[in-house]
Amino acid sequence: MIKSICGVIFFSMLLITISFANSTGNMEKNISQAKKFVKLLDDGDFKSAAENFDGSMTAALPPDKLQEMWKSTTKKFGDFVDIVGTRTEKKSGYDIVFVTCRFENNTFDMKVVFNSAGQIAGLFFVPTQSGAKYQRPDYCDSSKFTERDVIIGEGKWKLHGKLTVPKGDGKFPAVILVHGSGPVDMDETIGPNKPFLDLACGLASNGIAVLRYNKRTYEYKQQMA
Repeated sequence: MIKSICGVIFFSMLLITISFANSTGNMEKNISQAKKFVKLLDDGDFKSAAENFDGSMTAALPPDKLQEMWKSTTKKFGDFVDIVGTRTEKKSGYDIVFVTCRFENNTFDMKVVFNSAGQIAGLFFVPTQSGAKYQRPDYCDSSKFTERDVIIGEGKWKLHGKLTVPKGDGKFPAVILVHGSGPVDMDETIGPNKPFLDLACGLASNGIAVLRYNKRTYEYKQQMA
């Protein structure tokens, strides 16, 4: 009797393990497919991008309509720059992959919905979200510096920024942080990451003043769209 019960428990656990492994494998495959889909859009290969659509998506968004949608997106937000990251969720039997896409003038998530057959059953553009929260690094010692708001420039295109200054007397070496591509804030925030804030507090903790500011395409994204 005990052997029978143990056998049932072992078999049940085996089924759960297999099911979990299959689910994880499917999601990893869908992440790869979602990233490939974005790359095909950027390459202008709309026919290949639409090949994995289910019936409803094929009817609603054939290659020519998909091309129109992508051209409208890049016209509004600028050229596609890169994929920043991905996150996933499951809902009502569907696997959902959020691909965080950075364009020249904005960053947002492309929400790609997969059915149980691994076909794309939905496509949406949504604001970028992240479950993770920013945490200041260990090397940031706020007791060693002060920070104040500043305005860069004047008139129509003035920019908000922050000046991080070491505590103490004397003149300090200074660094101005300059952004890369895309519209970003003074912390160069991407998801839970704030690399410019990390640099500012890290350098200021070691006696170096830092000036950072919002990029113009971020602060005036509506006017420059």
